[in-house]
Amino acid sequence: MQTLRTPSDAKLRRYSGFLAHASLLLAVLIPGSVLFAWIDMPDEMVRRAGLPPDTQSALWQLAFGALIALSPACLLSAALHAARRCFLLFHRGVYLTVEVVCALRAFGGRVAMASFASVIVPPLLSLLLSIGNPPGSRALTFALSSSTLLGLLVGGTLWALAAVMARAVAMADEHAQFV
Repeated sequence: MQTLRTPSDAKLRRYSGFLAHASLLLAVLIPGSVLFAWIDMPDEMVRRAGLPPDTQSALWQLAFGALIALSPACLLSAALHAARRCFLLFHRGVYLTVEVVCALRAFGGRVAMASFASVIVPPLLSLLLSIGNPPGSRALTFALSSSTLLGLLVGGTLWALAAVMARAVAMADEHAQFV
């Protein structure tokens, strides 16, 4: 039989406070770094889209490309804000409540959406950035990585854990009414 070790309440609160700060920092840095890369190195971003090096994209294409590339980063930022809400609740000693369930569900769902968006972005970018190329040199690229699949799995797992926690919260509320 396995025993469950739980950290002390003070340790969990400290760790949760640290994770809340880290989540906020990453929520700002991730979209900021994507935007900076598109502004500072547009040719590199075109190359990373899988297009030939001689592809010349217009400024409007690069601007729309940056917006498209920002979508997974913004979804991930929203996921990190939901995680931060969850960690702040833990930091205050709030563990099994509707608020925690909602934050965890939002975190999982948004991580999964960000991973799904990262599957859609490369084909959209390649089409957009190569639209001005002559016929025969336009491109359509696809990208699927293990990190994308892991993101979908982790997001789905967190969402499912939140659903289980929602049942536990409902059961705890029901039992509290009998006492």
